[in-house]
Amino acid sequence: MTGNNCILNKKGFSLLELIVSMGIFSVIVLSSTAIFQRVIEGQRLAIASQNTQESLRYVFEVTSKEIRTAKKDLGTCANVPDDQVFAVSGGSTLYFKNQDGDCVTYQLTNNRFYITRGVDSGYITPDEVYISNLIFTARSSSATTQPAVTVTMTLYNETFGTKDLYKSAMDLQTTISSRSYE
Repeated sequence: MTGNNCILNKKGFSLLELIVSMGIFSVIVLSSTAIFQRVIEGQRLAIASQNTQESLRYVFEVTSKEIRTAKKDLGTCANVPDDQVFAVSGGSTLYFKNQDGDCVTYQLTNNRFYITRGVDSGYITPDEVYISNLIFTARSSSATTQPAVTVTMTLYNETFGTKDLYKSAMDLQTTISSRSYE
């Protein structure tokens, strides 16, 4: 009788119970991995958007101040017509004279925003922010209007690679008027 009791008291898992538990464990692990992957993608997108916005904020702070304080050119800047504040060439290059008397050029070079002031020049957008479209539209002054520049640009960020999900593309347009009343 003791022999039969030993056989009946042996506890363990059947093959079916083992397969079901492994299936449930696999579903939980795969679901957790997919959720984690989505969280990482969302974080990358948020960081790319934030980097793009910070770069744009800097570009607009620099350019807005300089455009607002632009002066009429009286023949010192070769690309600006006499007695005008702004000149645009090809839609993507803006010329004007800043408050310090320097001839300034804003343009799109190698998909980045490029500034030339007198003899100094350089990019003001970081390497990972690409501008795919930059258009300047200048409005001349008249008796009733101030001179102004409308800036339209499309840009995106490639901090996390070229996958469209992470590019964080933005289209922006702003108009900045000059304070020049001369």
